[in-house]
Amino acid sequence: MRAGLGRCGDKRRAILRQIEVQATLVEGQSARGLRTAISRAATSRGLSVVTLEGEGFVAVRTADETQT
Repeated sequence: MRAGLGRCGDKRRAILRQIEVQATLVEGQSARGLRTAISRAATSRGLSVVTLEGEGFVAVRTADETQT
């Protein structure tokens, strides 16, 4: 079990699998840079995420860990 998840680790993982977020880009910010930063931050915390670039935003959702 990953440190910091405590006794509710499985329950928290189940909730995290359902999260979807949309981050709005600020002027001068690149979607590619934000996608990279989000992916690296998630990976360092033991999460797998999928990022998608849209018109002025980056969408992020947790990924099924069985996918490659």
